[in-house]
Amino acid sequence: MTPVLSGISLSKHALLWAAAGAGLLALFFFMTFPYDALQARVLAEVERKSGLDVRARNWTFGFPLTMEWRDVELAKRDFGPIRLEAMQARIGLLKLMLGDVALDLRIRQPGASADAGRAEVKVTADSWAFDGPLTLKGRVQHIDLSQVAGPYVSRGVAKAEFSQQWDGARTPGGSINAQGTWRLDVNDIVLERIPIGSATLPSLAFSRAAASLECHEAVCRILELQGDGTDGSFTGEGHITLQRPFAKSAVELTMTITPGPGFASKAAAMGLPPFPAGMPIKFKLTGPLSQVRPALA
Repeated sequence: MTPVLSGISLSKHALLWAAAGAGLLALFFFMTFPYDALQARVLAEVERKSGLDVRARNWTFGFPLTMEWRDVELAKRDFGPIRLEAMQARIGLLKLMLGDVALDLRIRQPGASADAGRAEVKVTADSWAFDGPLTLKGRVQHIDLSQVAGPYVSRGVAKAEFSQQWDGARTPGGSINAQGTWRLDVNDIVLERIPIGSATLPSLAFSRAAASLECHEAVCRILELQGDGTDGSFTGEGHITLQRPFAKSAVELTMTITPGPGFASKAAAMGLPPFPAGMPIKFKLTGPLSQVRPALA
């Protein structure tokens, strides 16, 4: 019995030494990992894929592979800067060692609370080039749209959920083969001075708005687009044809706004042609996402 017990004891010691060695190796790996190069690579890929200029005042890293940027500013030539309090990226270690990408992104708006002003996105891909199979899943928790939706939205709180997959296949014309669903709900939204042809609509206030998309192959069809409030109601229908790069995706959208009493009085105060309450106004939005053009239908 003694030799057997001795063998068991030696095996336990060997396992303990192996575990200690693996722990030290992991610690050495994390202590010497080139975080500077990695965080620069992440920001560079975000800029390259989105076309945004990303600036962060400072950044830190945590254990095991977590990076957080603070006082972040996202800017582009055709719209004002979007400011974020923090943007955090958790990187899947196993996929990183295999050459793949697994990112868990968390974004926080300035003044965000525990259950609002936040967004979470999970990204998986087969390389940092993001040209092969790619999966996006995420949710938005009561984001303040006035901080992210440019000059045409002065108020609104949005929540959203989405799931999208791209297979990475090259198709004729540069279209993107995608599958997924998107859902957006907005409360208390105010749209400001939207240009329609040579005219400009007065500000429009809606108590609620909702939109949902379903993407199949290269086309995302609008299943729902509607809203209502004191200034009237709106509905929309159409689709988006996904292209590479994403900013070139083609929009074909028909909108119908039915003015309410509040809208009619605003139009008269601005010297615009009369818009009787209950009389629908129809217009179209066409062109690439980067340069959508509105026109009366």
